[in-house]
Amino acid sequence: MGFLDKILGRAKDTAREVGEKAAPMAEKAGAALGGVVDKARDAVADHADDVKGAVDKATDFVDDKTGGKLTGALDKVDSVTDRAVDAVASSTEQAAEPAAEAVATEVAATEPVTPQ
Repeated sequence: MGFLDKILGRAKDTAREVGEKAAPMAEKAGAALGGVVDKARDAVADHADDVKGAVDKATDFVDDKTGGKLTGALDKVDSVTDRAVDAVASSTEQAAEPAAEAVATEVAATEPVTPQ
């Protein structure tokens, strides 16, 4: 067994040890993150009207300050926010992901807004 073979063997052993130690940590992190996502979903569901109202108030403020130049884009923000909040508030964990993806796809497909 040559010098490089010994180094390669040691590297493989070290990688295996790291993997064994990392797996439980990854499981704990996943569980913790899942808990955060669940709490966020519950908060949105419990305060859906407040979230929608805050976004509507903010878009109205921006619309007023820009003299109506961004009305179309701001209406889109209100619409997408309403649909996203409704999707999160009324969905199970499995249904929330496709709903969020649909909203993200719609937002990504929106043409850039240029002030009038």
